[in-house]
Amino acid sequence: AGAPPPASAEGVVASSSSASASTTKPEEKKAAPPAQQPEPFAEEARFFVESRLLHREVDLKFASIDRFGNALCVVSHAAGEIARELLKMGFGKVAEPGLAGVDPKEAAAMRDAEKVAKAAKLRLWRGYEPPALVAGMEKEFESYVVEALSGDQVAVVKSGDDSLNEIRLQLSSVRAPRLGNPRSQRAGEPWSFEARESLRKLAVGKRCRVRVEYAKEFPLVAGDPESKTQQRIFASLSLGKDASPPTNNGASASSSSSSKDVAELLLLEGLVSTVPPRTSDERAERFDALAAAEKEAKAKKVGLHSGKPPPPPPKTLDLTGDAKRARAYLPFLTRQKSHKAFVETVFTGSRLKVRFSGENCSLVFALASCRSPAPASASRGAEAGGDAARSYARRYLTQRTIDVSVADMDRNGVALGSISIPSQEGDWERRLLSRGLARVDRRRAEQQLPGSELGVKFKAWCDVEASARERRVGLWSDQANVQDFDRAEAEKSSAREAATRAVAAKTWSAKIADIVDGATVFAHDVDAKSPNSFAYVSSKMRDRAPGSAAADPAGVYKRNLVVAASFDGEWCRAKIVEKKSSSQTTTLFKLRYLDYGNTEDDVAPDRLRHLEPALAAIPPTAIECSLAYLAVTALDDENGEEAARTLHALAWGKELTVEQHADVFDPSAAKGSPPKRRVVLKFKQPTPPPPPHTKDKAPQKTSSSEPASSSSGSEEKKTGDTEEDEKKDDAKDVEQPPPPPLSVNERLVELGLARVPRAAHRDAKRCEQGPALVEKLAALEQQARAKRSGLWQYGDVDYSDDEKF
Repeated sequence: AGAPPPASAEGVVASSSSASASTTKPEEKKAAPPAQQPEPFAEEARFFVESRLLHREVDLKFASIDRFGNALCVVSHAAGEIARELLKMGFGKVAEPGLAGVDPKEAAAMRDAEKVAKAAKLRLWRGYEPPALVAGMEKEFESYVVEALSGDQVAVVKSGDDSLNEIRLQLSSVRAPRLGNPRSQRAGEPWSFEARESLRKLAVGKRCRVRVEYAKEFPLVAGDPESKTQQRIFASLSLGKDASPPTNNGASASSSSSSKDVAELLLLEGLVSTVPPRTSDERAERFDALAAAEKEAKAKKVGLHSGKPPPPPPKTLDLTGDAKRARAYLPFLTRQKSHKAFVETVFTGSRLKVRFSGENCSLVFALASCRSPAPASASRGAEAGGDAARSYARRYLTQRTIDVSVADMDRNGVALGSISIPSQEGDWERRLLSRGLARVDRRRAEQQLPGSELGVKFKAWCDVEASARERRVGLWSDQANVQDFDRAEAEKSSAREAATRAVAAKTWSAKIADIVDGATVFAHDVDAKSPNSFAYVSSKMRDRAPGSAAADPAGVYKRNLVVAASFDGEWCRAKIVEKKSSSQTTTLFKLRYLDYGNTEDDVAPDRLRHLEPALAAIPPTAIECSLAYLAVTALDDENGEEAARTLHALAWGKELTVEQHADVFDPSAAKGSPPKRRVVLKFKQPTPPPPPHTKDKAPQKTSSSEPASSSSGSEEKKTGDTEEDEKKDDAKDVEQPPPPPLSVNERLVELGLARVPRAAHRDAKRCEQGPALVEKLAALEQQARAKRSGLWQYGDVDYSDDEKF
């Protein structure tokens, strides 16, 4: 009777109570150890039990057997159950592991008895203080579930919390299988994916009532007791309109449709398991109902209890960071107007990682027309409004299914488009802009989205942004942001005005000197005057005697130096583009011939001579020109080579009219290099034949007294023809001139060997003749696309292929 019960026993060992009471230690027979003081209230507890049960008949209800082989029973007397009385008087504490085999109602009665002693702070509970929770956190509050972190963890936001601070909660007294970690290459436990998905479908995006039950400290480094700890909050979540916690009557959710406890619903599906509490302070208030739900799932053999492996999770190709493979999916993503996509991660308010279930791929997606500030990271601080924008996006987008419209993709493999939420009205861009959580990306919207649906909405989004800026909300609450915006807009406006100021195209006659590819040529200005003409420079270079000067050492020739180079027995002006050594004793050069445009590699120094400064100072007579508003593929591509051959057949050896639309400076070129001219190559208009002469009519003889008008009048009366009729007849006899032939630019587009890039609409504004020409080129491009000519032979060429052109 004096042996102490095991710490895990809930029932009674032999004649002891059904609670683990304080006891005295029996004396050993061998050697009398030093007298030990009894534990507090041990003598009183033994007397309490002996005075009520010793030498009396009792009823024993078997519960289970502990690990020491002791029988755990519930001891009942005619006057009541001794375990409840011990707990009520503060002589014992509930041993939670021993309640597994006890009837749920009896276990609940024992816990209620313990609560009475705790509240009165009797005996063992005389210094008891309830465990402290997180400072400032309410015991119960309404919240909104943002994300299911695992099968038993969620992130919530308090209802009415404008700061959108997230609280991480773990479901009380349950455990879900651990998810895998790709970074550490740890595989996930069976049913971990299904557990998180079930929790996501149950709770994410819904209102719930949170009841905080206890908190525990966990070391950040497992197995290191000296590492810093992190407090984890354990709570129960109740769903429903009123979100009131169900009663703890031991009934399962299947028998009570009003029960909306999230942990209980997961237990019924067999996706999580209960965790027996160590003490009564570390347990869910409805633990008995949770245990009953788990027992029901075991009986049905579902989920974890089925003994079968879970179905394989859907395989998704992660294209994040792989731009080449991501662009391969662009035609499929742009073919439909919108796609259903699942949001996996929110980086910023306008940048997400989404999974397209229809294409079985996941990639980074960004709004094409808006940009949210960047939130704080480990390496940098947050931009103004960045954290708020990310929190707002997580509140409404994380782990949701949204409608995504893909318009384009950048060179980093980031899909660009717009977002709409099926359950809510309005575009996501408008919601961000109206709250000051994003700003319109004018460069992208104006340059890359002309004529598209997003381009049409651009003006409306600018108005929404202006309204938020006037109200000083979000990122516009900082006056510095407003000033920066106004200053940047003023600079952009002036630059845009200067860049888009339409000017008349310059016209000059030319002959092709060299063809680089299907859209780049070098041309000679036929109308140029000395000393800038090709004829003048050629005559001066021919006057040079081939052996008039000795060859200089290779070391004196530097990069970008203009020299005289021998080519096929003639001296030509050339510029050293690159100086390279093929061995320790040999130095070779790469040259560009200034008056022809072509380049030559591996030129030996004995073919070079110094050039007189007067000749070296003359600008290159071979003018580099690119065909305006066109894009062609490189020469190593089949269509690129064909475009160059067609350009040669159309323009080589002919005198052309060059219509110069703009000058473009290459930022990578050497300082002082001439600009590249964007031109339209037109064929010289043939001189129209003179209009044929009409047959002369015989002069009418008239008398001197009869005026000429009378004779003509009589003729009119005779023939019945008027003067206007005669003019119409003469016009019919005149042969109409043929329509002007297409320019070289138009001909290449018509044959499908070139296309009109998206930037052409913007660049055309710089020249008065530009917009009309671009419209004509676009019409010819549509005809070539319909005929499947050239580039369009195997389908549409998307704008994402710009790197190819």
